[in-house]
Amino acid sequence: MQQYTTPTLPNLFTALVTRGNGAHGLSDVTQLEHALQTAVLARETGLSDAMVIAALFHDVGHLFESDEDVDLAAQGINDKH
Repeated sequence: MQQYTTPTLPNLFTALVTRGNGAHGLSDVTQLEHALQTAVLARETGLSDAMVIAALFHDVGHLFESDEDVDLAAQGINDKH
């Protein structure tokens, strides 16, 4: 298990880019793609900047759960939320 990493903004972006390549649950997108899709939808819906950022990072905790790139489906984790 990875040791706790201080959740600074650079660390969160680094985690998305370097560890978000695993499948997002049972879907055909990676965790990074899912994060970007939700942020784009939030922006297109006219939500505030804070909500767009929240949408981008809403699943970021999954990226700090193990030492390897996270593939939720392979771990039996349901991506419905």
